[in-house]
Amino acid sequence: MKKNQHPHLTPFQFILRAQQLLRQDDRGEKGYAMMMISILSILLFSLLAAYMTTTNLSKSATNAYVDGTNSF
Repeated sequence: MKKNQHPHLTPFQFILRAQQLLRQDDRGEKGYAMMMISILSILLFSLLAAYMTTTNLSKSATNAYVDGTNSF
């Protein structure tokens, strides 16, 4: 005889089953969060690199202006 696939669950068995289902759902959410953090980190580092490049160009232009003014 086949056993009933959905037997009457005790409260303890119900809680264990609910925890098992929650753990399965968490796996997908952890991957989603990791992907979002990776994308945000790449964007943040890109903005930082652009800011540093702009700052270096500005400093170089200021130094060139000062040199030109002093030589005049």
